[in-house]
Amino acid sequence: MLEFNLKQNRLRNLLEQNQLDGILLRRVSSFAWATCGAAAYVNAATSTATAALLVTHAQRYLITDNIEAPRFEKEEKLRAQGWEFLVTPWHTQDNAIGKLAPPRQEHKFYARVFQALRISVNHEIDYLKEMLEQALELLSKDGRLVVITYHSLEDRVVKNFMRTGNFEGEEKKDFYGNLIAPFRIINKKGTVPGEIELEDNRRARSARLRIAEKI
Repeated sequence: MLEFNLKQNRLRNLLEQNQLDGILLRRVSSFAWATCGAAAYVNAATSTATAALLVTHAQRYLITDNIEAPRFEKEEKLRAQGWEFLVTPWHTQDNAIGKLAPPRQEHKFYARVFQALRISVNHEIDYLKEMLEQALELLSKDGRLVVITYHSLEDRVVKNFMRTGNFEGEEKKDFYGNLIAPFRIINKKGTVPGEIELEDNRRARSARLRIAEKI
């Protein structure tokens, strides 16, 4: 159980660090990793699992159908690991996660779950942080860093780094109480799309442009 607990802690730390509500694991390899070896496939030649795992801050769920559920419980012993089973008839398995969605907020719930999955799988926040650190090293004095973010997780990382030089937003001050920062903020609240732009491109509604000048 030590290995299992360590992996669960890693997943929950990932939630905390990126301020996510949950992580959905659907690939066979991810399923096996999170359960310490459970087999989530019928055909070994495919990477698609017959079940999914959803890890939130408070709970962990196994999402599967009524055909596979007995095997996961008796042979793989996942209930004994502490997974809560969400079981639906095999022909409605894709809707199993809907049991967790708040009433009348299903669309928003699904969007946030799959956004969390995409961010985690693609390591988007890690690459963003790496880019910002490299930009700080490469920029000359008075050089400007311009970044467009597309959701609040990205924006928080960029805002903190521009304001304090670190991703946690921890302020460091000199002997006289002045804030030590690598940049001078050009547009403190960032620049968001106007009404005309939003009419032409609704997908820009979450975008925010931030500009900072290296000191």
